[in-house]
Amino acid sequence: MRRNVHPSLSNGRTRITIDDQIFAVQRYGGVSRYFTELITAFRDSPELGVEVVTPFRYVMSEHLIERDPVRYSRPPLPSVGHRKVLRTLNSVQRWARADGPEIVHHTYYFAEYLRRPAAARLCTIYDLIPELYPELFPGGNPHNAKDEYVQACDALLCISNTTKADVLRHYGPLDKPVVVTPLGVGEHFFSASVIDAYEQPYVLFVGQRWGYKNFDVLLRAFSKMGAQQRSVRLLCVGGPTFDGAEVAHIASLNLQDRVTHQTVADDKLPALYASAICFVFPSRYEGFGLPIVEAFAAGCPVVLAEMECSVEVGASAAQFFPANDDDALAEILGSMIDNPASRAHWVTEGRKRALDFRWHKTATLTREVYRDISRQYG
Repeated sequence: MRRNVHPSLSNGRTRITIDDQIFAVQRYGGVSRYFTELITAFRDSPELGVEVVTPFRYVMSEHLIERDPVRYSRPPLPSVGHRKVLRTLNSVQRWARADGPEIVHHTYYFAEYLRRPAAARLCTIYDLIPELYPELFPGGNPHNAKDEYVQACDALLCISNTTKADVLRHYGPLDKPVVVTPLGVGEHFFSASVIDAYEQPYVLFVGQRWGYKNFDVLLRAFSKMGAQQRSVRLLCVGGPTFDGAEVAHIASLNLQDRVTHQTVADDKLPALYASAICFVFPSRYEGFGLPIVEAFAAGCPVVLAEMECSVEVGASAAQFFPANDDDALAEILGSMIDNPASRAHWVTEGRKRALDFRWHKTATLTREVYRDISRQYG
C-alpha cells in the first residue's frame, strides 16, 4: 500500500524518527548504546543525508544523556521512572510537532507503539534468544510484540548475519527487506591507554551474567587455575552487583578474594579493556556481542565460547573454547597469564579486526535502508 511521506523527505535528506522505547527502559546496555551511536553518527556526519528526529526529552539511558545532555535528561522528579510515565511526558513534545506521518525506526517491541500512525516502519532485530531458549524466560518472551513488529514493519535490520539467518529460519520467507547492519565500536576505544590503578593483574568480564551468558563456566575455570596463577583476579564490569546466591557460589569455589564487581562510566571502559590480561566472553548465544569488538579495538586479547555469532565477529582474531568446557578455558587463561609475550599476537589481530566494525559504517548501511524505504513510500 502506498503511503504519504512528509514533504521534507524530498529535500535531498531522508528524515527518520527514532522512538523512545529503549531509552525509557534501559539505563545501560547494548541496544541503547547502538541507537545512541546511530543518532550521533547522523548528526555529526551531515554528508550521510539523514535528518534524525527524536521527539522526546526524558530518558533513563545514561548513554544518551552523557552524549547530549542539552537535548536529553532524566525525568524531572526522581520518582518518575516507569516507562509509561516517561512515555506520557515525552508524548507532549511528540504531539506538539504534529507535522505529518513519519518514517519511524522503532528501538524495541512494545505493542502500543504500533498503534501510532507512521508513513513506514523499520525495526532492528537484535537476537532470537527468547525464541531459541524459551526455558530461560518462564514469564514469557521479554521481547513483547516482536512477532507483530516483524509483520508490521516495511524492513528489518539485523545486527549480524547470524541474527538474519535465525530470523529467516524462525519466520520463514518474508515479503520485505531483511538487511544486515553490523554494530560498531567507538573511536575512543582505539586510543585506550593502560592504567596503573590496578596493581593486581586481572581478567575482564563485561555485561550481564545470568542464563545464556554462561558466567558460571568462567568461575569454574578460575577455580581450576594453578597456584602460581592465583594472584590474578576476575574483574566483572556491568550488570547488577553480585546477589546473595552469586556471593555464596563464588565462596563455594573459594574465589571470594579473587572475584570483584565494579560499575564504571562509559569513558572508563576502554582503559579497563586495555589494562586486562584478556577479556572473556563465555556466552552460549549472542546476536552480535558488542564487547568483543570493544576489546579488540582497545588492544585486549579476546577469549570466546565457540558459537555461530562469536565465530562470525571474532574470526581469526580471537581464541575459542567449547562452550561449557571450563577445563579448556582454564588452559587458555593459564597460557595468557604465564606467557604475557603471546598477548602481542592477539592484540595485533584484534586491532585489525576491529577496523571492520565502525559506527560510521553502521550508519552508512542503515542510511541505505532508510533511502530505499523513503523512495518506496515517497
